[in-house]
Amino acid sequence: MELYAAVVCGHDDRADALLRKLLPFWQFIVRHGLPRAIKAGLDFQQRPAGPPRPPLLPLPQYETRQLREMLTDLLAGRLPPSAV
Repeated sequence: MELYAAVVCGHDDRADALLRKLLPFWQFIVRHGLPRAIKAGLDFQQRPAGPPRPPLLPLPQYETRQLREMLTDLLAGRLPPSAV
């Protein structure tokens, strides 16, 4: 919403800064798959959604850690402590 508001209000510098911050997260989702990333993100919030349906597999541990780090940064530390 903040990115949208910055664009609509013509705050180009703010929109560019937000985009730079969000882009790695969006690229991660595209590279690793939306269902896998969403399910891992829900697990971080202690809202398990179960494993992805075949043929998809859960994110490997390394990618899960990467996702947690990105989300922790984006959400300013509002994720519960890691179990991974």
